[in-house]
Amino acid sequence: VSDNFSLFLGICSITARWGLFSCADKEGLSERFHEEFQKRKLIVRQSLCYQSDKKQSFVSVPLHAILDGVILGHSCIIKKEDISNLSMGAIRKSQITRSG
Repeated sequence: VSDNFSLFLGICSITARWGLFSCADKEGLSERFHEEFQKRKLIVRQSLCYQSDKKQSFVSVPLHAILDGVILGHSCIIKKEDISNLSMGAIRKSQITRSG
């Protein structure tokens, strides 16, 4: 399980190693991106919750573990307050914007 920011850090680590950033220490930069990627991945994995009953088993991922903000479309029926509540307050209403 990963989120977009974790994937971004992983890609930055690879591209830094290839020398695509203008930096004297490309290995050091790559390692720093990789460290941040590992930290973020660990945080997401620690947030997972395994649930099981007689018929099914699944892993739930809390919204606050993978989302930093939300953009709502013009025809969306969910409210900003609902998202804030579902994320246990980790996503504040000010982090949610409406498009259209």
